[in-house]
Amino acid sequence: MDTQQHGTPCAEPETLFLYSEGLLEPTPTREVAAHLAACPVCRERYLAEAGLSVSLRALPLPGPRADFAAGVAERIRAGGRSRTPRWWWLVAAMLAMAPAGLWLVAGGASASGAGVALLDFVVSLVRVPLATADWLTSAQTWTDLGAAAEALLGAIATSPAYLATCLAAAVMVAAAVNTLLYIAARRALIINR
Repeated sequence: MDTQQHGTPCAEPETLFLYSEGLLEPTPTREVAAHLAACPVCRERYLAEAGLSVSLRALPLPGPRADFAAGVAERIRAGGRSRTPRWWWLVAAMLAMAPAGLWLVAGGASASGAGVALLDFVVSLVRVPLATADWLTSAQTWTDLGAAAEALLGAIATSPAYLATCLAAAVMVAAAVNTLLYIAARRALIINR
């Protein structure tokens, strides 16, 4: 409570609001009522607060427009349609074609070389899990892993083009996967509505 000029502690504005709304516990309610009987400043503030509350309650509540329900139904129907921007499809197409450019570069800028590089990659996709399972059971696993890491770091250190190609491939694969996941998630959300 504040202290006014007349030396008695006065009620805080929040306390007067709670009192005017009937939200105080019984003991604080009695204390505020006794204070209002003795303090003309607080009584004036309380009457203003109570008058404001009464005025606000007297205002009519706005109702929804007549076409509100129809508008909501239309928005729900429209929400089922895909709203993917047109430029997004261009980006997705470029990301889908970018690995082909990498295979062409890896194959020495010839179609047959790119085909061989792509075929080698596909074969390695099958071979790698089988070799990994066998490799994990070998006693040489950690030694081989260290040697492979050293060889990779050596290749990266001696060839900035190799590093750039690896980074570009990783970024493109991540972007393509994220694009596909985004499209799948959007379609799943639209279908499940």
